[in-house]
Amino acid sequence: MQDRIELARSLLPYDPNQITRSQLLQFTKNILSAKGFRPWRRKGQHFLVNPEVLKFLLFNANPKSNEVILEIGGGIGTLSLFLASKAKKLIIIEKDHHLVDVLSTLLRDFNNVVILTGDACKIEWPPFDKLVSNLPYQISSPITLKLIREKFCEAIITYQLEFAQRLLASAGDREYSRISVQSTIFFKTIILLKIGKESFFPSPKVTSAIVKITPRRNTPKINLDLFEKFLAILFSRKNKKVANNLIPYFKRHGEHISHLVEKVLLLLTMQDKRPLRLFSHEILHLFNNLHVSFQYHGISFPKFLQPNEEKFLG
Repeated sequence: MQDRIELARSLLPYDPNQITRSQLLQFTKNILSAKGFRPWRRKGQHFLVNPEVLKFLLFNANPKSNEVILEIGGGIGTLSLFLASKAKKLIIIEKDHHLVDVLSTLLRDFNNVVILTGDACKIEWPPFDKLVSNLPYQISSPITLKLIREKFCEAIITYQLEFAQRLLASAGDREYSRISVQSTIFFKTIILLKIGKESFFPSPKVTSAIVKITPRRNTPKINLDLFEKFLAILFSRKNKKVANNLIPYFKRHGEHISHLVEKVLLLLTMQDKRPLRLFSHEILHLFNNLHVSFQYHGISFPKFLQPNEEKFLG
């Protein structure tokens, strides 16, 4: 297997600007064949075979000799090869053991590469400067939420286009959701390029997009776990009135709790508004006021936002 992987690598130019589509496609097929590996669509295993997109990713990632790059889902190393040659250090998190074997062989001549085997949604991420990833689409949401908790300079990520549009959606947009709220509060997000299905092997059923994410400065200091749970309650039916989502949820803990929530909504004149039309700063204002009001009355707000309430949220 190692000889076949090394042969596949030798047929690929070291300069990404000289790579043709046929070379990149053949490299991909040779690597997969060497391992006897078949991509799993349900795992989001679609490998980049468009050299123009590869060059675009590398240009915008712009890995520098003093930067630590984190790549989630290294796959067969198409992107990793060129990131490793430029960065001070490349850290790859890959869940699939078959692909870890491929990456280990393909990148063994680099002394600046660390490959971590595990689920990037669950394991702790090492410190990094930039995140660059052709992300498996089914983990887009948990990875993006985890990114909120990290210190980094920027991220260049390939998402499903629909998910990328949700990140950029504003109040009133059809795509507006709780991930839109969190993205707006904590990130500056730009869609850099839309990518057709034919840019991947095997071709996915959806259009993709390369997105640039930059952390905002002076973001609010809030309990992110509580805020995520609050958003899940608020957006459980985003076209219903805010009062109709929040009050029944809290009423199960007692009339005095639901009355407290109702008073806060009346004070903020939000009882008849709908989550779909609340801007992120309004939602944050509501969350903070509920938290403060509960504390003022000697009631634990976190107590009512625990994971065991998931059945209510559907």
